[in-house]
Order: sequence, then C-alpha cells, then structure tokens
Amino acid sequence: MVVAVAAILQLSFIDTITGQVGLGYEIETISAVIIGGTKLSGGEGTMAGTLIGAAVMGVLRNGLVLLAQLSK
Repeated sequence: MVVAVAAILQLSFIDTITGQVGLGYEIETISAVIIGGTKLSGGEGTMAGTLIGAAVMGVLRNGLVLLAQLSK
C-alpha cells in the first residue's frame, strides 16, 4: 500500500516511473528510522518516530542545500 502511494507521488513529480527510481535512498531511509528512535538491536520503533526522523532528515537536507554544501 505504501509503495503504491509512493509510486503515485513519484509519477506526479516526474511523469514516469522506472524500477530504478528509489536507488540511493537506502542510507537516508535507515538514518531517518534510527533518528526516529528505532532500536538497532531489536528493530522496535513507532510510526510517529519514523515520521519525525524523516522530517529531521528533510530539514537537514534542505539546510545543507541552502548552505551550498550538498547538491540536489
């Protein structure tokens, strides 16, 4: 279900979908989950924590882009 929503959102941004669209986002995704409070040893966390972690990652990415330290 979540993959379907992500595919629809991706299609609305770039007008095409391929199997290679999400490559390179693994580290950011794992980082967002860890920042959100999921335990690495047990893998227990909350959806709200993960969403907060993703928001923090987005703020960090935007801040670095604004500081010209990271290209889009």
